[in-house]
Amino acid sequence: MGDARQLAAACRQLSSLAVLEPAERDRLRQLGAAGHQRMLALPEEQRYEAIALALDGARLYRWLQDTSPEEPDWVAVFEEQFCRYGALWIKDQGRSDPHLAAQALPLIDRLLQFHPAQHDWIHATRQQLVQAAAPIPLGFFAPPPAPAPFPWPEPLHTYRLGHRLVSNAVVLPIGAIADGEWFSDCLQYLPAGWPEAPWIQQLAGYQLQRDGDSLSLRPLPDPEPAPLRLEGTWCVLNDIVGHRNLGHFFHDTLPQLAAIRRLSSELGPLNLLACRERFANLAHLRRLLWPGAVQFRDELPASFSVERLVLQPVACNGGSGFHPHHQRTWTFAIEDYRDGVDLLRRDLHQPTPPFALQDHWIYFSRNLAAPTEVPHGRDFSNHAELLEQLSNHGVLILDPGHFDIRALHGLISRARGFLGIHGAGLANALLAPDGTPVIEIRPHGGAWLMLELAGRSAGLDWQVLNCAADPAVPGRSVLPIQDLLERLR
Repeated sequence: MGDARQLAAACRQLSSLAVLEPAERDRLRQLGAAGHQRMLALPEEQRYEAIALALDGARLYRWLQDTSPEEPDWVAVFEEQFCRYGALWIKDQGRSDPHLAAQALPLIDRLLQFHPAQHDWIHATRQQLVQAAAPIPLGFFAPPPAPAPFPWPEPLHTYRLGHRLVSNAVVLPIGAIADGEWFSDCLQYLPAGWPEAPWIQQLAGYQLQRDGDSLSLRPLPDPEPAPLRLEGTWCVLNDIVGHRNLGHFFHDTLPQLAAIRRLSSELGPLNLLACRERFANLAHLRRLLWPGAVQFRDELPASFSVERLVLQPVACNGGSGFHPHHQRTWTFAIEDYRDGVDLLRRDLHQPTPPFALQDHWIYFSRNLAAPTEVPHGRDFSNHAELLEQLSNHGVLILDPGHFDIRALHGLISRARGFLGIHGAGLANALLAPDGTPVIEIRPHGGAWLMLELAGRSAGLDWQVLNCAADPAVPGRSVLPIQDLLERLR
């Protein structure tokens, strides 16, 4: 696995490299050769890892030859094998993975340069790949999976958010669907009315529509001259703007903004088109993650156009992960998520709290005014007793949604640990330093894994405390208060 990571890291740096010393060029050649050896040695059940090696190896060896006419002959031989194996493996895997099929097209085109006499079979293979890589494909650009960075009870695929040209738009696959047969198109995720919304048609130049169980594009007639033309490259941000606590921001908006920040180095200067946040904390975090230009949609007239668009059409669990329950396979933009978390940890203003409030356990309450922590399945028979016991044990009880995030982070960065009931309030703990213990209290029943995945990916010591069902009141849970207090000692 080390070969794959080193090869991928080297490929990410190619665009920033200038003239290389001979020793560094040789290091890159040997890194590619090690990837070639591992690619051929991997068993069939690790085909996705072999494909990733083929894609990176082909890119690296092509770059070496493009930047120097004096590369050894064997570099071209290895590049041809990266292209051939990668294209054929992707053809087999890519029928249900359009994003993967699209990545094979440069490989197959390069093969035609190596083997012009084998024109027919290469073109036949290319046609199959083109058909698999539909403009708005089934499965919505599910990324090639990579091994999980830590043990996880279910299949976990990790990736970085990328972009792809579609007509006159660049589409960021925010939210990946691992199985094209389940939720087979991204219309499932668009907020009500978005596919037909005039502003999205005006921006993208097409309308998304259902075509069986997938998506198709319906071209629009040439628009009337717009009274306002937005120059430059624009990015439409999928906003979670109305939740006072930060769970949805961390799950969705944070990885998107981190990816946009990174991709701006490839796409050039970006202008963000966003909804105006209802709460100051969300606006402050957005400014930290994206210091560039922002235009709010409520400030624009009904008719306008853009020079170039970066479109993000997925809204639900859009940035961090997606869980198709019947297959129980997760995808997670872990590196973009970590980039965003690390940036916020570094740049948030951290006023020093009073000495008495340092090194405390902090309990994040969803709503102190609701003694049972309702709604959404978080109904407890003994929540009031929990608050009393925590207070008696010196735990600081906070409703984080009512604090300025900068002042709150002053407490978060110096706390001994955190506890709270599964929900958006506990997401504030994601700003704590690596290794900080977090105890997540889970109600009886339900699917609660997403917050743990985010916390563990943020480097926290995430612990889970499960509740039993209340035998006397259907639908309620009983908090294991003594077990919880034991963990605080």
